[in-house]
Amino acid sequence: MTAAFGLWLQQLVNQLGYAEIVLLMALESSLFPVPSELVMIPAGYLAARGQLDPLLATLAGAFNDDYLDSAIPTGLVHAPGHFTVDLGARWQVRSNTRLTLGLRNLLDARYAEAVGFPAPGRTLFLAVQLEI
Repeated sequence: MTAAFGLWLQQLVNQLGYAEIVLLMALESSLFPVPSELVMIPAGYLAARGQLDPLLATLAGAFNDDYLDSAIPTGLVHAPGHFTVDLGARWQVRSNTRLTLGLRNLLDARYAEAVGFPAPGRTLFLAVQLEI
């Protein structure tokens, strides 16, 4: 059964569209967890090639559906779905230097990634990338 699921997932990623992104991101928190990296990295690649609109691909992958989480002290806990919006900008300062400025959770959504671990609110970040 695992091999069949893997084959189905591979075919789905090869034909990745907005509906498939939403479906696979919903599966991320189900009985058959699909890591978001298997969905959003190919979606980003297809957006970079012009096959998907970057904004629509991001929005399709941004909603996190309800899920059940269990921890020994708390038992089974229902976590409601949430939607986050992030913004970012990148500037190529020189051929070997890049600055990235971003704002995560723009709408300041309150949610928990796992029981007992609330996500931070609105977060501003700055990254510097140097290629040596």
